[in-house]
Amino acid sequence: MRSAVHLTIPQLCAWINTLLLAGCVISAAGGGYFLFRSKRFPVFMLRQRAWRRGWKLILMSVLLLIAFGLMLGFGRQGLEYLLPVLPRA
Repeated sequence: MRSAVHLTIPQLCAWINTLLLAGCVISAAGGGYFLFRSKRFPVFMLRQRAWRRGWKLILMSVLLLIAFGLMLGFGRQGLEYLLPVLPRA
């Protein structure tokens, strides 16, 4: 059975790490933007909603950063376990 993705395990780890780090940066930037913007709303409910969304995005960026660290430390072993190298026929 051939895989649709023809990447080696180190290349796959690099792609996953890059995507996790990019998601972390984008989420942190979005959360900071919402927190900065929440101060300018005249209505309390809108401020509160923007404040919650900002902190939710910052929490998501922290979780993605933790996943990035775990992938950096244990990702290769995990991928080797999940995707065993098969001998070519």
